[in-house]
Amino acid sequence: MLLLLAANAAQAESTALPTAGDLLERSLAYHDPENVWSSQPIEITAEVRLAERLASERGYAIRTDHIRVDIAAGNFWYRSKKGPDRIEIAGSGETFSARLNGSWDIDEEDRQEHRLAADQLSGWRDYFTYLYGMPMKLRDPGTRLDPAVTRTELDGREVLALRVTYSPEVGKDTWYFYVDPQSFALAGCRFFHDESENDGEYIVFEGEVHGPHGLRLPKLRHWYMNRDGEYIATDDVISIE
Repeated sequence: MLLLLAANAAQAESTALPTAGDLLERSLAYHDPENVWSSQPIEITAEVRLAERLASERGYAIRTDHIRVDIAAGNFWYRSKKGPDRIEIAGSGETFSARLNGSWDIDEEDRQEHRLAADQLSGWRDYFTYLYGMPMKLRDPGTRLDPAVTRTELDGREVLALRVTYSPEVGKDTWYFYVDPQSFALAGCRFFHDESENDGEYIVFEGEVHGPHGLRLPKLRHWYMNRDGEYIATDDVISIE
């Protein structure tokens, strides 16, 4: 009987879930053990390949992105080429400027088409630092980490899920971050604008790219619609420096 109780206790201990805070810390230790993301400049080169339907709508199938971010200094720089157009955005603090096809003089129609209006430019920084800064961005003020960790599946593999919401001034979406239960690497994520409607998208991560001082980011991000699983695009991180 004592042996059976001991075996049951050992099994319960092995299947016990970590707290959300502990799971996040383990994932952070895996992806950024020396806090590189928040302490020094990072340069990322990525290629975005759109699904056929989206490529037809946007007029290009592949976009090449170059991103340089310095969280500590508050600096951001982005350059992309999509079809015939070249976009460049630079920002320091909350001051941003943009060039389209080499010109700072952008007419209003082009600003709206390419999302380059003055009040939209900081959104480029927010999007790319969030996209490539997972899970490090979960340290940011206003992040609300649900204390309960759950077991679930993503793309046929067992994962542990962290549920994240934000204070109203930061964001309104609900996010789930999926962590490999053995390595604590991020396996993907999912967001909802309204979870009851099953809207939003999910992303499956594949492979890794290694950067300076132990920084490890997912190499491939495959995007899908939550509602019907429609494939949207794949982000392929070519390099981190």
